Amino acid sequence: MKLEQYRTMWGNLDCTDGVLARSPYHEFDELIPVLKDLGYDGIEIPLKVLLYIGYEKVISMLKDHGLKCTVMVFTDNVVCPGEGVLWGGPYETMKPDGTLSGELYTKPCAGGEQDRQTLVETHLQVWKECVEQTYILKRVHGLPLTLMVSHTLKDYFTSEMAEQFF
Repeated sequence: MKLEQYRTMWGNLDCTDGVLARSPYHEFDELIPVLKDLGYDGIEIPLKVLLYIGYEKVISMLKDHGLKCTVMVFTDNVVCPGEGVLWGGPYETMKPDGTLSGELYTKPCAGGEQDRQTLVETHLQVWKECVEQTYILKRVHGLPLTLMVSHTLKDYFTSEMAEQFF
């Protein structure tokens, strides 16, 4: 068994606070060959960043350099593909055959949402879409996915809300 090493994109690209982290690399296509040369097996990348960079470019560069990826999915805030502000968006979803659907990702709940049922249902819908869309990228478009990391719910969710979600 070999321990695989993946490098997160957080703090390594200008679009993911690389400037603040003083990363010597600014763009995805600059960084990927360097990570391969350093011996990494793959990258960790938020789904929304993957869409922002362009899934075709990400998949092509990973395959060209023999790298794999872990995709991070979120169910809240501006890091969700259904929200604008950071890293473009809202983004269009794909049909199961990998073509664009004409529909946008579900928008996460607005800050301060108080209705518990709405919170749980929206988080669940956002999560399902992100998981389904990531697997379409793998199955149809060849994303070299090894793992999906899920950042779901909120810390303040009650046990009942978490139970309903899970």
